[in-house]
Amino acid sequence: MHVETIRRFEAGLHRPRRATLDAIRTLLESWGIEFQNSGRPGVRYHPDRDRRRLSRTEPVRPVG
Repeated sequence: MHVETIRRFEAGLHRPRRATLDAIRTLLESWGIEFQNSGRPGVRYHPDRDRRRLSRTEPVRPVG
Protein backbone atom coordinates (compact mmCIF):
# COMPACT_ATOMS: atom_id res chain seq x y z
CA MET A 1 0.00 0.00 0.00
CA HIS A 2 1.36 3.37 -0.97
CA VAL A 3 1.80 6.10 1.64
CA GLU A 4 -0.22 8.50 -0.54
CA THR A 5 -3.25 6.23 -0.12
CA ILE A 6 -3.06 6.76 3.63
CA ARG A 7 -2.43 10.50 3.26
CA ARG A 8 -5.48 11.00 1.01
CA PHE A 9 -7.63 9.00 3.41
CA GLU A 10 -6.43 10.96 6.46
CA ALA A 11 -6.90 14.29 4.66
CA GLY A 12 -10.49 13.38 3.83
CA LEU A 13 -9.86 13.64 0.08
CA HIS A 14 -11.67 10.36 -0.58
CA ARG A 15 -13.43 7.53 1.19
CA PRO A 16 -11.46 4.31 1.06
CA ARG A 17 -13.06 1.12 -0.18
CA ARG A 18 -13.81 -1.63 2.33
CA ALA A 19 -10.98 -3.72 0.86
CA THR A 20 -8.53 -0.86 1.47
CA LEU A 21 -9.61 -0.52 5.11
CA ASP A 22 -9.28 -4.28 5.56
CA ALA A 23 -5.77 -4.18 4.06
CA ILE A 24 -4.73 -1.35 6.41
CA ARG A 25 -6.05 -3.23 9.42
CA THR A 26 -4.36 -6.47 8.39
CA LEU A 27 -1.04 -4.67 7.90
CA LEU A 28 -1.21 -2.94 11.29
CA GLU A 29 -2.18 -6.18 13.03
CA SER A 30 0.83 -7.90 11.46
CA TRP A 31 2.94 -5.15 13.08
CA GLY A 32 1.60 -6.06 16.53
CA ILE A 33 -1.23 -3.51 16.74
CA GLU A 34 -4.35 -4.79 18.50
CA PHE A 35 -7.61 -2.90 17.96
CA GLN A 36 -9.78 -2.75 21.08
CA ASN A 37 -13.38 -1.90 20.36
CA SER A 38 -15.26 -3.12 23.41
CA GLY A 39 -15.95 -0.73 26.24
CA ARG A 40 -13.07 1.70 25.64
CA PRO A 41 -12.05 1.83 21.97
CA GLY A 42 -8.33 2.13 21.36
CA VAL A 43 -5.21 0.32 20.22
CA ARG A 44 -2.42 -1.57 21.95
CA TYR A 45 1.04 -2.54 20.68
CA HIS A 46 2.29 -6.08 21.25
CA PRO A 47 6.00 -6.30 20.34
CA ASP A 48 5.84 -10.10 20.64
CA ARG A 49 3.34 -10.16 17.75
CA ASP A 50 5.24 -7.73 15.51
CA ARG A 51 6.22 -9.74 12.44
CA ARG A 52 8.75 -7.09 11.46
CA ARG A 53 10.68 -7.80 14.67
CA LEU A 54 10.16 -11.56 14.50
CA SER A 55 11.49 -11.80 10.94
CA ARG A 56 14.93 -10.33 11.70
CA THR A 57 17.67 -12.83 11.14
CA GLU A 58 20.37 -11.13 13.18
CA PRO A 59 20.13 -9.96 16.78
CA VAL A 60 19.43 -6.32 17.50
CA ARG A 61 22.50 -4.60 18.92
CA PRO A 62 22.31 -1.73 21.37
CA VAL A 63 23.31 1.71 20.11
CA GLY A 64 26.23 3.41 21.78
